[in-house]
Amino acid sequence: MPEPLVHFIIPFFVLVSVGVKPKRAAALAALAILPDFDVLIHTHRTFSHSFIVLLALCVPVLLSLRKLRPEWLEDAELATLCLLSHPFLDMFCYYTAVLWPLFDKSVWIYAEAFVNLSSLHVSFQFDVKLLSTGLEPPNIDVPMITSTGVGVALLLLAVMALCNLRARRAGGRRA
Repeated sequence: MPEPLVHFIIPFFVLVSVGVKPKRAAALAALAILPDFDVLIHTHRTFSHSFIVLLALCVPVLLSLRKLRPEWLEDAELATLCLLSHPFLDMFCYYTAVLWPLFDKSVWIYAEAFVNLSSLHVSFQFDVKLLSTGLEPPNIDVPMITSTGVGVALLLLAVMALCNLRARRAGGRRA
């Protein structure tokens, strides 16, 4: 399961990459962590991780803002995408109820690629499976932060920093 740091850093990176200012991107990306608060009511990866439920909550807000506060619409759309990124990432790591209540099972998109390099030959195997199981919440004995998550976060932050540095240098030469 992606830990909260990964759920935050991936939407943050995407938002900054498309031109959203870092402070605004951080506030929006923080929303991607919200679905995991379901652990407090022992229902992890069930209804709070459903695209259907999240859209049912967000679409009325989006429609209302379109008429009442159109200047807030872009932030609300980005917030919706950040929220949806959470179950999207989770369904590649473990069973997640992404289509509940339309589909009463949790799904897991399991993908692996293997390369066997030996002195005699090279072989490549790619395997993708769509697995499903009942809606029972999994055991919630998982790390909050892992070295892989920290590594991914640091790598993405380094890329953003380098892009920012290049942009500043390019801007300085033009002035």
